[in-house]
Amino acid sequence: MGAEYLDSDNAGNPVPVIEIASEASMQAAADTTSTGLSLTQAVLSTTAHEFFHVLQDYASPNGVGDASEAAFIEPLATAVQEIAAPSANDYIDAADDLLLAPDAMSFFDRGYDGGIFWVFVLDRYGGLDAIRRVMKASATYDGSQAIDHAFAAEGFTFLDLWLDSDNAKLETA
Repeated sequence: MGAEYLDSDNAGNPVPVIEIASEASMQAAADTTSTGLSLTQAVLSTTAHEFFHVLQDYASPNGVGDASEAAFIEPLATAVQEIAAPSANDYIDAADDLLLAPDAMSFFDRGYDGGIFWVFVLDRYGGLDAIRRVMKASATYDGSQAIDHAFAAEGFTFLDLWLDSDNAKLETA
């Protein structure tokens, strides 16, 4: 329901462009979700998703993220939607592929459907700080090694993050 890309100004400086679908298209898409997404939630969620791509675009050339690794591009942007529109839950429809066929492909080849994992990480392991740490680590490490490095201070690996235990929940202040 949106798109983001970098254009440039007259001096050659990058300028982000965010496009959002028309109201009618957004409403039609919202009407097809299983979560009862409202038009307002759809706009907030889509805007947050595309704006996060802008942040990824700027972070990557500055050595703070890797905007070329599929496991971090769409899944992280999908999870960040939940911060802007927490009652939208629109990551759930995208998660069907992961939930229905978790072994169909490598986790690190997933797209939007991997967002459900990152929503879980946001909730359980430090919110946006967890995402910042993963982005920073992804500038140097790939895939699970980036995640392992991002959570090394807590002694968690990528596989540890899948735990569903109150003992694994970090304090978020």
